[in-house]
Amino acid sequence: MAEARIVHVHDETPARVYQRYRREAIALHQIYPESHFSAWDFARLWTANVASDWASAAREGVLSGCLLDAPLFRALQLAGTWRGFHERRLGSQLKHRLYYPAGREGRWRRSGAPRGGSRYESLPGGEGRSDD
Repeated sequence: MAEARIVHVHDETPARVYQRYRREAIALHQIYPESHFSAWDFARLWTANVASDWASAAREGVLSGCLLDAPLFRALQLAGTWRGFHERRLGSQLKHRLYYPAGREGRWRRSGAPRGGSRYESLPGGEGRSDD
């Protein structure tokens, strides 16, 4: 059995956590329109996930550091999911707000003819990458 672990961390503000899960839920619901997310799902998943987070933290000896963080993260995660599942219409203004948050507009721009094999070029401040 491998002993190495991979840790994937998003260093996000609470608002970005909420928006990330909202976007994912909107996409999931568009792909699987029969899927749903109820108040019962919210309560059940929040309780189970916070308990699991706390149990893992206790095993690793870091419980005191996540007593408040875990419930807050799970609340934001599930609130974003709830909102995304119950979004009725995805207008252009909402699309812009979800996919180009403040301060990130224009990081990528479609260029005209391909140069160097790429049809995309980075704009100043974009450093040729996207964070999401």
